[in-house]
Amino acid sequence: MNKITSADIKLRLLQYFRFKRSMLCGTEVYCGPNISDVIAIDPIKKISYDIEVKVNYYDFSMDFKKVKHKSMELGLSDINYFYFAVTKELYDKIVNEVPDYCGLIIINGEITIMRRGKKFKVLDSCFDKLYKNLILRINNQLITELERNQDE
Repeated sequence: MNKITSADIKLRLLQYFRFKRSMLCGTEVYCGPNISDVIAIDPIKKISYDIEVKVNYYDFSMDFKKVKHKSMELGLSDINYFYFAVTKELYDKIVNEVPDYCGLIIINGEITIMRRGKKFKVLDSCFDKLYKNLILRINNQLITELERNQDE
């Protein structure tokens, strides 16, 4: 069996949030002072998800140096829900180290939500900025893809 990569997990998350949850989503989107691996939003309900993809313990542990974790520990956030998406093997290693405000998703061919993240209250201005950043990122990715196809 092939090892699951970060790109594999991102693709599964994008498929899940877009097609099963009918949300807008993208990768490598600016969210506050950080870049998030996957962002998913529902513009009608004004709900947002920040999902960090982790495939090894070192990457997981380094994530807690980001400003967003210090803010979430204080109950502040630019997003409504924060999740880690990990493999089953990594989940078994980190499950007891994940703070209460974080949700956990296992990617093992399918998506399994093991724990829901705490819901943060987000200002409309923060949501609007995230929405704009997501749309700009999606447009950038589309333009890059079209340019790549034109060069072929």
